[in-house]
Amino acid sequence: MDITIYGIYDPTNNNILKYIGKTTTKLNRRLSNHIYRAKSGRSKSLLSKWILELCDFGYNPVIMTIFVYNDDNINWQECEKFWISKFLQSGIKLLNQTVGGNGAHT
Repeated sequence: MDITIYGIYDPTNNNILKYIGKTTTKLNRRLSNHIYRAKSGRSKSLLSKWILELCDFGYNPVIMTIFVYNDDNINWQECEKFWISKFLQSGIKLLNQTVGGNGAHT
């Protein structure tokens, strides 16, 4: 099973990276889930609040692949932590509220 590390980007600000996550589903499905959780009020995360602001102005976030792991024995938690750390160290301010590795199983 492929593990995709993805980024969610701001379409109103030069596609600046805002969030890093992992999924085993198609990216459009994962993005739809993020948008649904934000609009339904099921999530009060920083990401959900930001998505609601975008939607209020008629925009949707952009989702893109950062890296795909196709090793069934891969530790996705460590992979997600690596990518979050890498981008934080480069000075990008992410909306992730943890260092990674404890997200949804999607």
